[in-house]
Amino acid sequence: MKLCSDTGIDGQVWRCRKYISGVSRHDRKASIRKSSIFEGCKLTVQTILYCLYEWAVLSPVEQTAHELCLDDHTVIEWYRKFRTVASRLVESITGENIGMSTDIVEIDECQIGRRKHNSGRRRNEVWLLGMIVRGSNPRVCSFRMSGVGIGGL
Repeated sequence: MKLCSDTGIDGQVWRCRKYISGVSRHDRKASIRKSSIFEGCKLTVQTILYCLYEWAVLSPVEQTAHELCLDDHTVIEWYRKFRTVASRLVESITGENIGMSTDIVEIDECQIGRRKHNSGRRRNEVWLLGMIVRGSNPRVCSFRMSGVGIGGL
């Protein structure tokens, strides 16, 4: 496959042309966004990368939406995608055990859930456990989540 010019939103596509005896057998195109978080999005890759920068420097949603001329909900969805990718990366880097026997590991937990109209029984209750090795450089951390009904972590 070769990277070729195209009239699409990004201006480039992956193109494969197989020739047999000088005759074109097939001509396939694939978007440069295929199998990435950019697939199916109408924004340009440049705009998404600007949004990624704003997310990385902890800019508020409203500021990012104003600077990039986007809707708040669009920026919220992209921030959510960025958090998902970052959390998967952290999970893949950290193993089951964090820290050595001489390290201090700080652990904190919180219960995430809300009541519908602030009354009644809790719905969608989730426990989140976070761990970080004190003084580690680069930061070594781990997160675990449990579903409904699991009380004591």
